Amino acid sequence: MPLSYQRDDVRKRITVITTGALTPGEIVAMVDRQANEGTWSYAMLYDACRVTSVATADEVRALAHHVQALERTHGPRGPVAVLTNEDAIYGMARMYSTSSQQRVGVFRDAADAERWLATGLDP
Repeated sequence: MPLSYQRDDVRKRITVITTGALTPGEIVAMVDRQANEGTWSYAMLYDACRVTSVATADEVRALAHHVQALERTHGPRGPVAVLTNEDAIYGMARMYSTSSQQRVGVFRDAADAERWLATGLDP
């Protein structure tokens, strides 16, 4: 699996760094892991700067529906900051942020993403 998943219980933060091509199943598995480990309310920094694949609109909508189903069981998910420098991924992440009904910020700068997660303000 081309991702690194780091959990910080002190900061209540998960950092995911992805590389290469990701499948929708790998992304769902990462979301499920957050729910299954009892860290659903933790903030997440999702670094997609090294991803070489772009999700389709249908895959983004399916992920949003999956997260909404998990929220019915686990409550609201913590904020998610998506970091990318790829235009197509940025666009799909923005689509996800509007369709998921959760707090998702999409950023091109790591410092901006970190600042948003630390302050909890809307991007």
